[in-house]
Amino acid sequence: MKQSALMLFIPLLLISSCSQDDSEEQKQEIDKNIELYVYYQSKDYINETFMPDFEATVYVYFDIILNEPFTLEENGVIKITKTKQLINPMQAGKVNENGYLSINPLHRDKAVLIIVESNYYSGIFAKTSFYNCNEKNIATFKFTNHIYFTR
Repeated sequence: MKQSALMLFIPLLLISSCSQDDSEEQKQEIDKNIELYVYYQSKDYINETFMPDFEATVYVYFDIILNEPFTLEENGVIKITKTKQLINPMQAGKVNENGYLSINPLHRDKAVLIIVESNYYSGIFAKTSFYNCNEKNIATFKFTNHIYFTR
């Protein structure tokens, strides 16, 4: 009886220790997510505090460094002004009611370009790039009639 109870207990112990390893790996991956904070200042400028830009849209592109003029088309498609080349985002998301979005990059070994389109200020967007997605990256965007970006 003791042997059969022991035989049942050992596999259970192995399964539970594997589960803990998996959750530790998941936690490490989450710790490497890109964290974005997006805010706006109201158009009336009476209240100078920044509010969460709820449902601002975030577009993510990989292996792209933009140093030339471009326009942001519908659904986050980048149109390079000179060549008319179109580049589609590989990931997209919406900022939550607290002005926050966490992105788990599809490719950690490639440079990432992030474009944030304000929900409050129609047609206004800002961009940033990260060259290493194997560590935690944080960016804050503050939209007014002038765009502010801090890293």
